[in-house]
Amino acid sequence: MADRLEAVRQLPIYDVRLHRAEDLEAVSAWASGNGMAVIVASGRRLRMRASAEHAQALGELRAVAAIGEWDGPRIVADHVARLVWGSRAPRRSAS
Repeated sequence: MADRLEAVRQLPIYDVRLHRAEDLEAVSAWASGNGMAVIVASGRRLRMRASAEHAQALGELRAVAAIGEWDGPRIVADHVARLVWGSRAPRRSAS
């Protein structure tokens, strides 16, 4: 079991957007039944771990509007500076 869990953790993460929120449960069940690990599902969006082949098969479902590899969050340096130094951190001009 631990080996399977570690293998799943090595798979890339994909963001999936559906055409309709009503299809979320069916697509999530299809993905889980086809070897994909659903991380979070809400509204018209799913995030899951899957092999490239499984992600391609998922993308061919009629309910799926778009699928792409998850890029991860980005932190802007100015935002981090304000968090660390408070409001005294200089802000960049909008120009």
